[in-house]
Amino acid sequence: KQWYQRRVRGGPVYKAVTSVGWNPHYGNEEKSIEVHILNKFEEDFYGEELRFIFLGYIRDECKFESLEALIERINADIKEGSDRLEELIEYKNDELFKSSAETQ
Repeated sequence: KQWYQRRVRGGPVYKAVTSVGWNPHYGNEEKSIEVHILNKFEEDFYGEELRFIFLGYIRDECKFESLEALIERINADIKEGSDRLEELIEYKNDELFKSSAETQ
């Protein structure tokens, strides 16, 4: 699990955590990326450009004894990522998050 910040639709930068890997709990045969943006959105944003910076690493993937154990760990990862991002608030102003118009 990694944690990072991202910007959606040229708007504010949101905290997020992501999983990059094989999801061994479900026995996936393809590598995937799953993102959890720590914000409630009124609508979906499929097809929108997302920019993000990986700022840390939480843990390796593992297979869980139950779906409940997986959910409990995901919630702990979200809390840890959010807490750690508070210490890295300066990255919200990184050049990556500026739109093309802002950098010209």
